[in-house]
Amino acid sequence: MAYGQTGAGKTFTLSDIVTDELVGTTVEGIIPRSAADIFLKAETDKDHEYHVSMSYIQIYMEMIQDLLRPENSNLNIRETENGEVYVAGVEEIQVKSVQDVMKLLMIGDQNRNFAFTKLNAHSSRSHTIGMITVEKKALQPPGLRKALTERNRRGSNLTMPEKVLVGKLFLVDLAGSERLKRSGSEGIRATEAMSVNMSLTTLGKCISARADPMVTHVPFRDSKLTRLLQESLGGNAKTSLIVNVAPCGEFLQETFSSLQFGSRAMKVSTRAIVNIEEEFRVITKNLQQALEIQDKRLHSLEAAVLSKEEQLEAARLSLELQTREVEKLRKEQKLRDEQVSLSKKFLEQLKDRDKDWQNRLELLKMAAKDHLIEKVHDQKEEAAVKIQRAYKKYYLNHLQEEKRKVEVVAGSQLMVNSAAKVFKSLAAVDDYFTKKT
Repeated sequence: MAYGQTGAGKTFTLSDIVTDELVGTTVEGIIPRSAADIFLKAETDKDHEYHVSMSYIQIYMEMIQDLLRPENSNLNIRETENGEVYVAGVEEIQVKSVQDVMKLLMIGDQNRNFAFTKLNAHSSRSHTIGMITVEKKALQPPGLRKALTERNRRGSNLTMPEKVLVGKLFLVDLAGSERLKRSGSEGIRATEAMSVNMSLTTLGKCISARADPMVTHVPFRDSKLTRLLQESLGGNAKTSLIVNVAPCGEFLQETFSSLQFGSRAMKVSTRAIVNIEEEFRVITKNLQQALEIQDKRLHSLEAAVLSKEEQLEAARLSLELQTREVEKLRKEQKLRDEQVSLSKKFLEQLKDRDKDWQNRLELLKMAAKDHLIEKVHDQKEEAAVKIQRAYKKYYLNHLQEEKRKVEVVAGSQLMVNSAAKVFKSLAAVDDYFTKKT
């Protein structure tokens, strides 16, 4: 943990890597050195298996934000049954090299809150905590692993949970304390500075309470910073404090205050306990995370199924509507077929009657011819004209009556066609009688 006033070099001490190309030297911060040491130990240990993961958060104005996933803001602090304090919902990414760690640090630093002040052109406005979690478990001998695999293949389902050693490295870059008169902070910058000073004051109270054996209450819950670092401040941890001071006489008071904080922190005693967990607990944790992911997928699938059901219901209603339309069209077609059939029958009857009338007309003509032979030519013509007009009038009246029947029965285009045929017949008859006349 790096502590000191703003601009004293805390961020540089922890995470920066500076390369001097002229001299050919490289200066690395605490974080890359720690990560390199962890991976070196893991590579040289052939008897154990290591799993390393990293999280990166910031505490900005008493709100916890995930720097690796910025949309996860205002995260909550939880406590397990055995008293372990953790941040719920924080992104934890597996890392396999120092380069992976530095890459995540660069991503997180892009989401940090920095601002310009009179004391520091790149002043951190939040506390940042990088958490590296290391899990170590012993590798099974090849013979035992083969025997377990064989028994499981036969259906014995033999499991031997192994003990897992778990450790967490907290790398804390505290925001620097500042006096508003010197930093020139105003508005939101002044609010940020007051929030930082308040949390650092709470941290100092917790350090003082831990250093004094007569004090029974430690105000860890007064700040999210002290709540999260509860174990580091005198609990199950090994804590190293780096006090950064400015090499300037004008900051003598701030330097003295920082050194007093460091002297009080040296009086705090910690008691580190080896954190050994059964492997099935680790597996259970992983299974719970997998179940949460499956639950999210299940919810999305349920939503998709509901959407499909709604689409099927809409398709069913559309099909019913189309079926009704088809039935309606079938009924209309059936009615048209019946009308066509009736029209055909009527036309056949009309043709039969027309033939009958033609036969009668021939008979009448023959009879008229016989009766008129003995009469005078003038009387003959006059009688013929009268007969012709009479039968023409009768025939026209009869056809008009049949036409009205056609219009009543058919009621469609077929009826119009039939009527046209009737008028055509009338015209033929009229031509016939006219020629005869």
